[in-house]
Amino acid sequence: MKNIFKILILIFFVSIQTGCKKFLDEKQFSSLDLATFPKSEEDLRVLANGLYIMFEANEGYGRSNLILTDIFSDELTTIATSGPRYEMQNHLITPVNSEIDQFWVRNYIIISRANVIIKQAPLSGLSDAVINPYLAEARFIRAHCYFELVKMFGNVPLVLESFTELEDLKAQKPSRTEQSLVYKQIIEDFKYAELNLKKEAQISSGYKGTASSGAATSLLAKVYLTRAYMPFKEADDFQNAAAACEKVINSKEYNLFPNYSDVFNVTKENGIEHIFSIQFDQAPNRAGGMTGFLVDGLVYPNSFGSFPAERKFYDSFPSTDVIRKKFNFYDQGVGITGTPYNYLTTPTTNPFCAKYRDDALALTTFNDRCNFLIIRYADVLLMHSEALNRINPADPNKYIGINKVRFRVNLGLLSGLDQNAFENAVLDERHWEFCFEGKRRDDLIRMGKLVTVLTAAGFTNIKDFHRYYPVPQPQINLNTNLLPQNNGYQ
Repeated sequence: MKNIFKILILIFFVSIQTGCKKFLDEKQFSSLDLATFPKSEEDLRVLANGLYIMFEANEGYGRSNLILTDIFSDELTTIATSGPRYEMQNHLITPVNSEIDQFWVRNYIIISRANVIIKQAPLSGLSDAVINPYLAEARFIRAHCYFELVKMFGNVPLVLESFTELEDLKAQKPSRTEQSLVYKQIIEDFKYAELNLKKEAQISSGYKGTASSGAATSLLAKVYLTRAYMPFKEADDFQNAAAACEKVINSKEYNLFPNYSDVFNVTKENGIEHIFSIQFDQAPNRAGGMTGFLVDGLVYPNSFGSFPAERKFYDSFPSTDVIRKKFNFYDQGVGITGTPYNYLTTPTTNPFCAKYRDDALALTTFNDRCNFLIIRYADVLLMHSEALNRINPADPNKYIGINKVRFRVNLGLLSGLDQNAFENAVLDERHWEFCFEGKRRDDLIRMGKLVTVLTAAGFTNIKDFHRYYPVPQPQINLNTNLLPQNNGYQ
């Protein structure tokens, strides 16, 4: 793996290319001169577009994020019998695992690009009214990347400066920052984004998919909720998480789709429930690969079926949860070419994820147009219920969010649960609602149930230290200031 600093410098001296969805117009800049660039709002738009496109790579939300989250958990498995994916699924992760290295590098590339905008935009001579929304986009994306990194690795380098000389980058060799300080910066960035980004209704159709103020508020709620369980929590974190959720709920900008399946319909993307998603589309824009990785060839003839669903997870669905189980899995049926399939021939065979669907492209390619959902309205509702339960277990309002999610899929409404039982109900609801969306690992760790739940699911190697991944060894080889290694990986 290349030195992260060598990769970061490409931002300045190689092209910045955009084109991931409708709002990203194709345009290329070479030999970027920061003495004169950016000088117009169009320049700022190009730089901002360059942040989004980096999320789409396989090393980001095109593949690696799902490997580090749901394959690590009890939702997905892998057909690999060795290598980094096998390590992830069996909790035998080593510091040389290429998936964690790629994820680390990819996020720091995006952070570096964001830092360029944050530094250069105020020097453009443009008005604050023009500049501030782009600063907000950059800070939103920087905060999101640091949130991903701090959840995965704990203490990480907090780099807030932009560098234009390779030797400066090499010489810096940043040390890891206490994650309590990283969280403070994440919150500061999301708060700025919340104040300066457009509301969802103000974003024109051609730019749907860019960050909104509602997205900043929603992710801010998740940051507060995550920190609330940490040793360095602040006293009002649960209250702040609930308040942020209420701000999103009361804005009336978002709602649940009436039908669960509509959330994942490629013709209804960036809809009423979608708060922030990674954008994928067909050529000439960047297509996704989720159907290729997650769907078997008997269903979609060009797919690999690399990551089947865990059979125990399939079996765990309540008998009453018919709508989600029927939609979320390919278990028995007929593929798009008329080929029958049955993945339940024995108690140990694996069904496949059906959440990512694009029948129109599946006949000719393994790619798809399926967006990767970072946060949607159902998540806000369930976070709100979780936070209220922690603030006051007797508060009847804690049932509102979770029961709305359950009502959509014709499940009975909950009532009369104590704090622990309610928290378990929220965890289960999130499991069934958000499966294969990269949420499960974070949920188990946040609620302190990683080892107990995965051990009960039959994973014998899971340990407490697995709440964090090891710092990638290739990065330590290039910068020994990243030592000491995380516990359990020495």
